Amino acid sequence: MKKSILILALCFVMLFAVAAVSAQDYKVTYLENDCLAEVPTDENSYLAGEEVTVLFEPVQYKDYLIFYGWDIDDDGIADFGYNYDKFEMPEEDVELKAICIGAAGGGSTCKGCHLHGNPAPWDFRTFSFPK
Repeated sequence: MKKSILILALCFVMLFAVAAVSAQDYKVTYLENDCLAEVPTDENSYLAGEEVTVLFEPVQYKDYLIFYGWDIDDDGIADFGYNYDKFEMPEEDVELKAICIGAAGGGSTCKGCHLHGNPAPWDFRTFSFPK
């Protein structure tokens, strides 16, 4: 009887040890992407399937750029903005890259960080309203 209780206890210990090892934590990292001078730091760890709230503070802009949001899938399009700021953590670490657009009249040298891959800043001096 004592032997079977000991074996049963060992099985429970091993079961909990396996469960603890399989529950892995993942991280979210924010990258400035030649777009921002300062990005948020998320010190939290997340389990797969856990809801993550995307951070937007602190964000410090570079000259002539306007921060548009965060890109999660590296396609150059902002997937997360101020009105859509949550995602479910996958079974891997996540990097969110800043996406910016050029400000009016700016002379940004930012490469590959503008919305939809458009590297040219807006220039209202060349814009005219239709008549």
